[in-house]
Amino acid sequence: MMTGFRTKGVSAKKKPNRKAAMWVASAVIGLVAFAAVWWLQYELVRRQAYQLVQLQGSVYDAGMTLAARKNLRKTGANGPVTIIAIKENTNGVLQNVASFLPGVDRRLNFGTDARAFHVRLLQRLKELGARTVVFDILFDADNPELDPHLAKAMQDHGNVILVAFEDKSQEAGGAADSRTLLYPNPTLMASAKGIGVANVPQDPDKTVRRFQWWYKGLDPDTVEETPFPPLGVAAAAAHAGKNPKTIITEEVQKGRILLGKPIAWLPGDDAPTSYFQYYGLSGFPAGADSLVNYEEVVALDQEQGGKEKLRRQIEGKIVIIGNSTIIAQDRHRTPVLSPQSSQGDDSSQDMYGVEIQAHIAQTALNGRYVRQAPDWARMLLTLASCLLIALLGRVLGPWQLLLAATLTFAALITGSITLLSEAGVTLEPVTACAGVLTAFAFESVFMHMAERKQRVAVKRQLNRHVGPGVADKLTEDEWPDLTGESWEITMLFSDLEGFTTLSESMSSQELCALLNRYCAVIFPIIDKYEGGVDKLMGDGMMAYFGWPKRTGAHAEQAIRCALEMQEALEQWQQQPEFAGQLQLRTRIGLHTGTAMIGEIGVGDRAEFTVIGDVVNVAARLESMNKDYGTTVLLSEATRNSAGEIVPMAYRGVAAVRGRKEPMPVYSVETASSVLRSARTGAASFNVSTSTQSRSATPVPAAPVSAVPVGSAGPATERPIADTGPSAERLTADTGPSTERQ
Repeated sequence: MMTGFRTKGVSAKKKPNRKAAMWVASAVIGLVAFAAVWWLQYELVRRQAYQLVQLQGSVYDAGMTLAARKNLRKTGANGPVTIIAIKENTNGVLQNVASFLPGVDRRLNFGTDARAFHVRLLQRLKELGARTVVFDILFDADNPELDPHLAKAMQDHGNVILVAFEDKSQEAGGAADSRTLLYPNPTLMASAKGIGVANVPQDPDKTVRRFQWWYKGLDPDTVEETPFPPLGVAAAAAHAGKNPKTIITEEVQKGRILLGKPIAWLPGDDAPTSYFQYYGLSGFPAGADSLVNYEEVVALDQEQGGKEKLRRQIEGKIVIIGNSTIIAQDRHRTPVLSPQSSQGDDSSQDMYGVEIQAHIAQTALNGRYVRQAPDWARMLLTLASCLLIALLGRVLGPWQLLLAATLTFAALITGSITLLSEAGVTLEPVTACAGVLTAFAFESVFMHMAERKQRVAVKRQLNRHVGPGVADKLTEDEWPDLTGESWEITMLFSDLEGFTTLSESMSSQELCALLNRYCAVIFPIIDKYEGGVDKLMGDGMMAYFGWPKRTGAHAEQAIRCALEMQEALEQWQQQPEFAGQLQLRTRIGLHTGTAMIGEIGVGDRAEFTVIGDVVNVAARLESMNKDYGTTVLLSEATRNSAGEIVPMAYRGVAAVRGRKEPMPVYSVETASSVLRSARTGAASFNVSTSTQSRSATPVPAAPVSAVPVGSAGPATERPIADTGPSAERLTADTGPSTERQ
């Protein structure tokens, strides 16, 4: 037995499931993408990054715009709030008006005597049935002439709310932030039902989406720090019969409720805040008829039809009086996108402060606060989005994955907008969208790397089966046409002489080990000469030269490859492990001609191969080596294509099975093969540098004709070239018979 060829036992350990591993890798990518975007979102929120707020706000604004339009349709003509707007033309209409106040004997102008007109306004509002009146006008300065009249009108109405304002200014040197509430003057404040603060907080992108629940200030009566409600909340409390002065301490701070309805608030540094609903567009705060011009109400000569319309707009409502002039500069950016105003304002999302207070009042009345989705829901949405895109990368191609990511992105945005407009819940999908993009990027990179690795693995496998040249062509999307390509190539058939005898003394494992080691020696040589192995047939092989790279030197490459295969086998068998063993030899046949290269088969059963007469002839030449006692036998076509690159011996004209006409054949010999030919008594031959004719007498087993083919053909004498791997091993001017002992 040949112990030199024994192999180790094959491990029973299973190979890892690559498909399952790829799924796990994609899931990990999804988790990494989620962790990355959530950490980034946390950092940006902590730093109050403007870009993040702007992105989040854009989605919120789209949803709130739809909600405002829907609320406007539901409200109809008029909701629970009506605004009395002081506009640019109010001062022009209400000037040089005869006094209607007792004790004031002069003409009145709105610009200087606005409080006198407010007295008349309160009287008319009482007549029209206004339930609650709110002045979004700060009366901090004293007016001894008009304040008593206004205070009395407020007392007569009985449910009037005045405004306070939080003044945020820097102390000297900017060392601290001093916040002081500016109150109405004592005369008017004593006659009011309560006060509310007009300030509205802005998000980092300067948009008003929230209101603050209380503002701390010193109560003028008790001189103690007291939480004051925002103006809209104070109006809603007064309208519901609650005391605006105590509503914060008794309900809001105590139980997070207002008017018996739970509050959805957001924590804040100074006080909690809440998102509020917008119930209409700019100019339509609570319905189509919810805004009335100031001068229409105070006009003295009101027609009966006009009075009835005003009554429908005012009776039982919260009436808020405020300034809607450009010079008042009380405009804020809101999430509601409204049509451009007739005044040609630059921003279509701007809204006057008095309108914002109307929306806050309506939200406080009905308790329909915009609720923020909990953190766990947003985390779950982000995680699900990341995992979805990452896992889809396992079943979708790059462009399909891009489409899936785009659709997921759009679904997150559209779903969030719809959720806000229909259910009043803000989901904040920006983080999930960022997760989609991140997971797509990570998965695309991973897919590219995995595909590249797989491509290398496939190419490596193809190299093993078809050679590196063919593998390069096939992995570059240049697979030949199924009908085949017609190429001129040189075929090489080889077979191991003595292998059958040797295999009788070997086990199957030893036999496989021997063939594998033999291939490890031979294949690099074939690759070196740009050949491709078409088939392995036990101890034989079929290779071709000249495809896929078209070259005119394929015959020369095949000859040199054959000689080097012979030498490599001899050197390999000189190793100690072959001592005392039967020596193997390689018989090789070469033929050059046109072949068809492509896939042969049907359906899913196909084989890439070379077919044609050139294949049959090369196979026959390999077998004819037995008859001639040679190791490399080649056709005249191969000899003519390669030229005299190595010493060649003319063997005569042989009849090749399967061909009608006989063909000249030649041998390329190493010194060892010449000696072997002499010992076995094979056909003699002459190698001469003279102009005499060569003669050959083959053994009877191979029908060979000694008739030369043409005077200038293979029968004519050709000099022995001095080049080639075996040129120096032959003796010029003598045949193999000169060496016989």
